[in-house]
Amino acid sequence: MLWLAWLACAPPEPEGLSRPNVLAVGGDGSVYVSDFGHDRIVELEPDGTVVRSFGSRGLGVGELWRVYALAVDHDGSLLVANRRPEDPTSSDGNTWEVKRFVNGKQTEVIPFEGHFTSRSHTMHALDVRDDGSLLVANPAGGELFLLDDQGRYLGAFGGALRSDAAPHALDVQGDVAWVVDQRSHRLVRVGSSGERHVALRYGDAGGLSFPSAVAVCPDRWVAVADLGNHQVQRFDLDGAYLGSFAPERAGPDQPVQLLSMAVSADCSRLYLADSKGDRVLVTTPEGEVLRDVRAVRP
Repeated sequence: MLWLAWLACAPPEPEGLSRPNVLAVGGDGSVYVSDFGHDRIVELEPDGTVVRSFGSRGLGVGELWRVYALAVDHDGSLLVANRRPEDPTSSDGNTWEVKRFVNGKQTEVIPFEGHFTSRSHTMHALDVRDDGSLLVANPAGGELFLLDDQGRYLGAFGGALRSDAAPHALDVQGDVAWVVDQRSHRLVRVGSSGERHVALRYGDAGGLSFPSAVAVCPDRWVAVADLGNHQVQRFDLDGAYLGSFAPERAGPDQPVQLLSMAVSADCSRLYLADSKGDRVLVTTPEGEVLRDVRAVRP
């Protein structure tokens, strides 16, 4: 009967989101949210209905610690990038790991080797390329890392970014990565061949201020979460301004803080992580709010 006593004393699962900070959308339309304040992942249906949550704070199997990036692999599994506490006994100083989850259960830990095992490297965005390799945005080093599916370093993607770059978010489409450079308040397109596409400049549209996320509707448009201006801006793929919208605050003491963004496969929905509002907004590309997700349990 000891387990019954433990269940009676176990804390209840939190009912709401707390500081959601990262989003990812799977090929089947499932939406995954990093509920940073509760060290767990919340899974949503495409319309925003909550399916389940999994993970808890810790360093063991199925546990999470400071999630900074999410990506859905081609097989539908979820890759979760953790930043673990620094181990003073470690010789390389690496604190990053990627855990793979299938149906809410951890199945694998992808270790990092070689170049990435350095205190100067961070992982603020992660995506999976068509060939299964992983692309990582490293704002601390001002570059994009290319890793194989086992975490081995393959090289810099697309050559070096400019010296003052701080790639903070990315969306990979084929051989092109759309990258938010937060320090330079810009969005750039980087090709895998090393060819640097022309940086998109948005001065005529009011400019970007600390952009935090990017989501691409293939062959149609690109949306940017403009953190400094508390809004979402959309452009065509050549940089022409298509419009913007600013979500309403969740409350008088909750200024909008858009930390992450994702788009549905048919481009009919945007998913916005509002960290200060403790919510995920499901909107149309033009900004009509379809659902305001705050509760994880009914």
